[in-house]
Amino acid sequence: MVYGLRYYFRLIGQNKRAIELPSLKNEIKLPVILNRSELKELFKATALLKHRIVLTLIYSAGLRGQEVINLKIADIDFERQSIHTKGTSGADALPCRRTRLAQGTMRLLRQGTHQLQQLR
Repeated sequence: MVYGLRYYFRLIGQNKRAIELPSLKNEIKLPVILNRSELKELFKATALLKHRIVLTLIYSAGLRGQEVINLKIADIDFERQSIHTKGTSGADALPCRRTRLAQGTMRLLRQGTHQLQQLR
């Protein structure tokens, strides 16, 4: 409430009536990092292989949610063990970038593509 009044007085040009208060500092929170056993539990909790692949890509390759949604099999370079993500346009534009794949993620992706080929 007090900060709202201070803003209002400054907005209408009455800086002398504005209340002098120290600025509030936001507390910086570090991201939660999971240990190996917690990661194993997280990945084992998924019943379907495709869900496990999505979780693994998000966590190990550092992909954003929209990048995983737009990911195509052609974007995965199995020889170089990398993923090429295409940028998006608009207000929340994402840049094009290459990310490295871990060995375990490569195994999961190969299993997933193998299962897709068997279904066809």
